[in-house]
Amino acid sequence: MTSGEFTQALEEARRQLATAIQERDRWNLEVVRLHNLVRTLAFNAQNAQRAEEVQHEIQHQIGIAQAIEALVNGAQSPISPVEVRDGLLFYGYDIGRYANPLALIHQTLKRLVADGRIREHGRTGRYTRSAFYEALLKA
Repeated sequence: MTSGEFTQALEEARRQLATAIQERDRWNLEVVRLHNLVRTLAFNAQNAQRAEEVQHEIQHQIGIAQAIEALVNGAQSPISPVEVRDGLLFYGYDIGRYANPLALIHQTLKRLVADGRIREHGRTGRYTRSAFYEALLKA
């Protein structure tokens, strides 16, 4: 392969990676939304015990950090912890089981920043995609 062909292959791989990451995030949020629908329907069908089992199973598969990261990555502009909480509630993520959900969200956001998975937007208390994720979207 020539250097031009390697460069072209690299750009194509970056585009495919960006698309795959966007799809993963979209599917993570879709899983949370559908989980909430299943839980509601199961409750209405007198199967609350099974719905609770399904809820715990899904939330073990999609942890709060993954859900928060997906919300931040999917936001069109920097997002605040309160907006993250509202997004989790919108998608039906059960944050009511935590004593202080907003503190957990803050802690998780800080950990995701420390891990380089998202970044803090200046000193505004808002969060946005990592530089890596932004580069993938532009590829």
